[in-house]
Order: sequence, then C-alpha cells, then structure tokens
Amino acid sequence: MVYAPTLADEQAPIGMRSSSIYIIAKGLNQIMQKYQNFEKTQEAQEFQKDFTKLHSVLIQNGYLGFPGTLLSKTSEFRNDFIFENDNYYQTLLKATREDFNVYGSKKYAILEFTNIAQRLLTINKIETSIQEDLLKWRDDYNSAQINIDTSVRYDFPPPTKNVLFSNLFLSFKKYFRGDERKILHWGLDLSGGKTVQIELRDQNNRIVKDEAALKQGSNELYNRVNNMGVSEVSIRTVDNNIVLDFPGAQGLSAQELVKASSMSFHLANEKFNMLNGNLSEHVNKFLQEVWNEAIVTNKKDIQNINYIAYRHLYG
Repeated sequence: MVYAPTLADEQAPIGMRSSSIYIIAKGLNQIMQKYQNFEKTQEAQEFQKDFTKLHSVLIQNGYLGFPGTLLSKTSEFRNDFIFENDNYYQTLLKATREDFNVYGSKKYAILEFTNIAQRLLTINKIETSIQEDLLKWRDDYNSAQINIDTSVRYDFPPPTKNVLFSNLFLSFKKYFRGDERKILHWGLDLSGGKTVQIELRDQNNRIVKDEAALKQGSNELYNRVNNMGVSEVSIRTVDNNIVLDFPGAQGLSAQELVKASSMSFHLANEKFNMLNGNLSEHVNKFLQEVWNEAIVTNKKDIQNINYIAYRHLYG
C-alpha cells in the first residue's frame, strides 16, 4: 500500500510526516518476527533473500525501512513494515527545472518570479538546459556506437530529436523573446576551438583502462567544463583516452581547460557495499538497526547518526 499523508483529508498518523511518502508492506513485520524463530529453515532463508532484494531496490530509490512498531505499539501499522521516502517531491520538482520553493507544511511548492521579462529569461535558461542534455545524449550515443564492447551500444538509444534543428529553433525563439545569447555553434573546423586529450592514471601511476572508470571520468569532466560556462562540449572516449572538443572555448586558454579537466581517482573499498552478496544481509541489518534507533530517539541528523553507528560498531 502506498500512503501519502499530504493527500489525505484526515491528520497523518502519529510518527508519520506530511512531507514523506510511504510504502506499507501489510503484515510483513509479523511475518519477519515469525521467521526469526526459525531462521535456519530453507523457507526462512528464501524469505530473507527476497526481503533483502526488495530492501535494496527501495534503498536505491531513496526509501528507508523500519518496522511499524516504531510508530507506536498500538498503531494500526504495528504488524507492517514501512518504507519511507522523505522529501520525495524533490525529484519531481527538479524534473521541471524550475526554481521551486517548499515552505511550512510542505503541502505546496511555490514558484516566484519578479516580472514577465524575468520569466522569459527563465524559460530560455530551462530550454537551453534541455538542449545541452540533448547534446550530451547525442555524444553518449555516438561514443557508444564506436565502443569496442558491442553490448555498450544498447546502453544509449538514439536521440529522438535532431540536434541541429533543435538548436536553430531554440536560437530563433530566444531571439524573439529578447535574449540574444543564442547557443548555435558549429564544428571545430568552422568555428575554431580547442581539443584536450586526457589519459587517466590511478594512484600507482598506471593507465586507467576500466570502462566503468572511463565512463565515470567522462561524466565528471562534462559536468566540470559545463560549470565553467562552456556550452556544447563534445566528449568521447578514444582507446584509453578521454577527448574533449571545446567549440570556440569562449576565450578560455588551453591551460585553463586542462586545469578544469584535471582530476584524480582512487580505489574505493566496495567490500562492505550493500550490493555485496556475501555481506548484504549483515550490512542491511546494521543499517536498519542504526536507522531504527535514530527514529526512536529522534536523532536523525548526520552527526548523531554517525555517533549511533559508532556505538553499534564499537560498543
């Protein structure tokens, strides 16, 4: 059952917040308590395995789980297991690309703008952001088509819009809205520009060849150069190198571009990741115990959660 207190006419049950959305697994807490007494049986192990998978999926989507008894011993949800997503609406608001604000009871999102001219500039900014995403989509698709790993070609579907026509149409609309900051650019051979080729190395000065690391590096570099105000950056992977094309480069020197592209990598210890099949049950149990105590004691800020986790680990 999915429950959103903000949509209900009556007051939210004790312990539930109007800014959250809840997935309530009816009777699941009672079933879990039953299997705790027979945890060695095959049926109990299969149940725990299925529950762990469900829990992992919901965690990846921003939900945290806890037994219904934490709300109240007499609560109507005492036999249920509850998954909560706090501030779930933020994803929806970000998808609009608008500058929404949420106040007070968090029942309404408010969009403020001063005048029509400011509103038109905001629309231009949103549509420019959409166009930049389309350009990145095209670059990702083209890179995937020439990847030596043929399976990667299916990771990115072809763009649903023509980048050039979309660019022309957006520039046309922005001009007649009174914004002459058009985003139409041509290739490096026509408009000039700079190309930066980057070779990634790990902490042992060995060349990074892992496909996932190169992809992560490409995304990070794309975000960095965009933050510099450089639009329509083309980024692709050639062998073990990441190549960035800067059309026009908007007056930035090669040194500035290389500095913005500089980054370091280190290996992360993924042994205790929740997706590690050997330890996922214990990791999930540990996280659940920490979160349960945080809810009961109403100490859900980062500092207190770290302190609770420390006590669970070291006593």
